[in-house]
Amino acid sequence: MVLFWIIIYRTYNKLICIDWLFLSIAAAVIFGISNIINKEVLEKEHSFEFLSVYYLFNLFIVLPFIKNINTIDYRILFAIILRSIFMVMYMTFYTKALKHMQISVVGPLTNLNPLFVLGAGFLILGELITSLQILGIVVLLIGSYVLNSDGHFKNWGAPFKKLFKSKYMSYMIYSGICYVGVSLLAKYILRDTESFTLLFYHYIFTTLIYLGITFFIYKGIDDIIEGIKLDGFWIFVSAAIGTLGTYLIYLAFSNPNSSVGIITAISRIQVLVGVVFGGRLFHETNIFLKSIASILMLIGIYLIVI
Repeated sequence: MVLFWIIIYRTYNKLICIDWLFLSIAAAVIFGISNIINKEVLEKEHSFEFLSVYYLFNLFIVLPFIKNINTIDYRILFAIILRSIFMVMYMTFYTKALKHMQISVVGPLTNLNPLFVLGAGFLILGELITSLQILGIVVLLIGSYVLNSDGHFKNWGAPFKKLFKSKYMSYMIYSGICYVGVSLLAKYILRDTESFTLLFYHYIFTTLIYLGITFFIYKGIDDIIEGIKLDGFWIFVSAAIGTLGTYLIYLAFSNPNSSVGIITAISRIQVLVGVVFGGRLFHETNIFLKSIASILMLIGIYLIVI
């Protein structure tokens, strides 16, 4: 009962100014739609081919706004470059998993990312873990277990075997570890940098890294042309709305009245969009059970970040 009133009290205090709240909800819905489009495109595209074209389009979208960019010092520049490297690793693992797994499974598994951030904060920064966060971890793990059970609760060990035997499940774990660098560096950069400036430089360096990989490891310009020919329109649509969603999240974070924890929790609503609408679109199984698991995981995230 005490924990319940603590949750209510903290939530009330953080929702007094709600302009950033609407930004977070809008971004979550946008990201959910973008993920569905990406899944459809990846049915035909190679993951690196897709990512190279995707980030190239992102860069083209923000280039016209170069006059709005603020100057940054070498310290922030280095942090942005490092964050871009983590982002490339995160997106690569995530996209490979999304290509080969059901969107109604991949989406909810990204809900484990805040758990990795919490663990990093405890191990690296010495941050304390509260009783609410412990409760959130338990709820999050229960949701993850339900998600991987596929409804076969009699065989209680099956979800664990699935987690450790699947290569693409492992990719989701790796992406979660990389997400720690992406998240912590974003918080550090946004303390001294305007949100659109981070977005602009992020796309520059991430695009350059992907183009470098494409030209040195794959077929270079041929892969990019092929990617545009196959699904260039839908990749552009996904890039455009993805850029908008990212900017809205950055705006929400930069609001002095905002709560990083609540923004993080709300942004995960994109998972429900992917599970409910994406799962039905791609005729995936156990959508109701996966929706329940996603809601449990969202509750767990909220308890962790509140």
